[in-house]
Amino acid sequence: MIEKPRESAKRRRAHDPSVIPEGETLKMAAEYEDNFGYWDVDGPEERAFFKLVQRRSVHAICERCEQSVRLIPPKTVCACCVRALECGAPASISDY
Repeated sequence: MIEKPRESAKRRRAHDPSVIPEGETLKMAAEYEDNFGYWDVDGPEERAFFKLVQRRSVHAICERCEQSVRLIPPKTVCACCVRALECGAPASISDY
């Protein structure tokens, strides 16, 4: 029986996508935007779309939380409030 030589640990890590090579960092930008919430912007196409959304957004007051936000018309509720409503929160913060 012929045994195969064992791969070195360094070589195994080089083929494992879950291991970040020494000296390198993971580059994924999480950015917040009032229309859609947090985005993992990890490519030029996503960055371009993110910038487009920002350009089309205008200052507004969220109808639910009454905070100053930037929304794409005709949106009237910010991403935080949309998520809260999706989870069953009341339509008005004063109902708490």
